[in-house]
Amino acid sequence: MFSFFLTLSLSMFITVKVFSSEKLTDFSCEKLIEKSKDSKFSLSTLAGLRAHKKCENFKYEWRNVSEFEKKLYSDELAEIDPNVKKPISEASIDELKAEVKNQKDLTLKFKAYKQLRQKYKNSGKKTEAITTATQLFTFAKKNWKAKKTDSALKLQYLEASLIQARILFNTDKIKQAREILKYLNEDLKNENLAESYFLSAKIFEDEKKYDLAIGEYDKALKIVENKGQPQGSGLDLNKLGWTKSWLLYKTDQWTQAEKSFKEFSESTQDQTEKTRADFFRARTLAKLEKPIEAKLVLKNIIAHDFYSYYALASYFILNENLPAISDFKNSESFKYNAQLDFLDQSKKNIFTDLIDYQEYDIAEKSIPLFSKTLDQNVQLSIYLAEKTQRYLPLFSSFAKLPNVTKKDILLTHSQLVFPRPFENEVKKMSEKTGLQTSLIYSIMKQESGFNEQNKSHADAYGLMQLIPRLAKSLAKKYEIEYRFPEDLYKPEINIPLGCFELKDQIKKQNGQLTFVAAAYNAGPGALSGWLKQRKSTEDIFDFVESIPYDETRTYVKIIARNKLFYERLESPKKSLPFPAEFVTEVAAESVSK
Repeated sequence: MFSFFLTLSLSMFITVKVFSSEKLTDFSCEKLIEKSKDSKFSLSTLAGLRAHKKCENFKYEWRNVSEFEKKLYSDELAEIDPNVKKPISEASIDELKAEVKNQKDLTLKFKAYKQLRQKYKNSGKKTEAITTATQLFTFAKKNWKAKKTDSALKLQYLEASLIQARILFNTDKIKQAREILKYLNEDLKNENLAESYFLSAKIFEDEKKYDLAIGEYDKALKIVENKGQPQGSGLDLNKLGWTKSWLLYKTDQWTQAEKSFKEFSESTQDQTEKTRADFFRARTLAKLEKPIEAKLVLKNIIAHDFYSYYALASYFILNENLPAISDFKNSESFKYNAQLDFLDQSKKNIFTDLIDYQEYDIAEKSIPLFSKTLDQNVQLSIYLAEKTQRYLPLFSSFAKLPNVTKKDILLTHSQLVFPRPFENEVKKMSEKTGLQTSLIYSIMKQESGFNEQNKSHADAYGLMQLIPRLAKSLAKKYEIEYRFPEDLYKPEINIPLGCFELKDQIKKQNGQLTFVAAAYNAGPGALSGWLKQRKSTEDIFDFVESIPYDETRTYVKIIARNKLFYERLESPKKSLPFPAEFVTEVAAESVSK
């Protein structure tokens, strides 16, 4: 037992970052050329590609690169190969407009239209985004009508119709949205139309025609059961099963809801989704005045899931503290292979040398290429995190693991699953603002994975993912030196600004941390609108599930879970309660240290 506490306490606070004595990016032309010809140097191909770009009069035979290394160094090759165009996702609005105008290939033109719409949307140009979506729909429908046997054009018509119908629905043009879905269902009646019926159900739900909505959800469920998940969509049996059950729940159809949650729980293979269904089934049983059955369901949740938000919240409903981390038992279902022996020697040399020569971006992106199984992905992710403080691959693979393996890795590698980098900056701002370090780390973990160079598609920068406009306002208010968006890559600027934004939101939301997390993710304006629509009888758990943004709904749960685990790991011998400030409205000062 003593050795467990020693390992746990050391693992919480020690993070090793290994640096090679030299970086590949610092190699001179002479050395790059030399290394490109050295067959014993595992990164000879990368050295050759760099020399090809950097060194005058040197040409590397990059066409002879192996298929594996073409995938590994795809970004480098794209800069060399004149036939490889810049990824469309990186194109500017003007470049995309030119592509739409001049491109002759129908598939490429369709992609350019889609990307242009997304660029307008991300830039806040709502009118232009809507106009482009309409143009996309007209373009796709015309092409399909001209050649109805072309399967690619058929799928483009389907996708464009759904985009247009969603926009019309979201702008209260219900009649036009229904018309598009009607013709779509008639035109493509033999295709996978699950998304069309799902959207139709959402429209009926918005009109409070709940029986009709349930009918459409059932049609979508049947299609996915028979034809599978629609290509390129996130609409699977989990989403459909949950959405139907939730509609029954929020319309007070308790008997049907309880049955639906039970069926969904028994059919899903996703532990987090099963826990969510069981949690609300227990609440439904309570509504049906079956408290003993409700309690049994909650007890079953915590017996099979130690990690997810609703498993933790089950303790709150039961009025119990969570067990101390020191009570956890290691089942040894996971054995870390620090030698990476599952890789053949050549691939092992490439992966470890990418890290040794500080090619961290390539190493991070390479893990799926080197991994044949989830276990190998986790092994490589742990190795990367230990050596480089790049945690995102581990966070991603950890989420996919079964409950027992999650627990074992938490016990043996807690410092990597819940890291505490940038301790000086975090402690300083904790003392200055009164924020708990557990909250700061929880936000940082989810926002950037602790990669200070992170930049989102919405132009949010750095560790706490700040938008320059907000950063400028905060910097002026709190007298922090900030001039350019790139300054937000600096932890000494980003962390203070992010902490002050959290402090402001805590004050505005009267210390209610679910609201704080929602405002931090979606913006105070969005939160304000949701709170205005909130039912007077709706408690915090119902409110969370009513958040219309999928990302924000997930985000607030993860922040609560992260904060609790940071606190449990900091005091592994203590049995702690679920954080009340995420459930009830409390005074802001109660969340300070």
